[in-house]
Amino acid sequence: MSSRFVSAALCCLVVHGVATTLTGQQVHILNLALNAGEPQHDGMTLAAIIWTESSFCAHIHGIDHRAQGCAQLHQSTANQVAGRKVSRWRLTHDRRLNLHLAALYLRSCLDRFGYRGGITCFHLGIPAAARVPKRSLLHNAYLRTVLRHVRELEHLPVDED
Repeated sequence: MSSRFVSAALCCLVVHGVATTLTGQQVHILNLALNAGEPQHDGMTLAAIIWTESSFCAHIHGIDHRAQGCAQLHQSTANQVAGRKVSRWRLTHDRRLNLHLAALYLRSCLDRFGYRGGITCFHLGIPAAARVPKRSLLHNAYLRTVLRHVRELEHLPVDED
């Protein structure tokens, strides 16, 4: 499998209609996300979710103080995906772990609900996504935002090794 990397010098995204240059830390998170998913398709989707959830880790605590780290995972979700207890500190501060667990969680959502439904599932959680009417699962503001971010990320110059 080849790795994909975005150069910090070339990393400018349009955020709310304004061209924004990402910080070195944000580019690092983008690169980790691009390479965390299996297959590569998941990496681009995960990167778009990370952009949506935390602006590439600019915000590591959710508004509700339950969501943690770049992927804004809830403690219970992280524990379930990891198959063991993950400390709140590690979930918040260990970016690689947070993104790894997010990639695994995204894969389980995609497997269960398909591409569009899987993205919404990542945001709502599997139990809530299972209760939502299919139309709402496939058509909502969160999904539109993530899909817009996927399209924008697809235009970034990416080096493959």
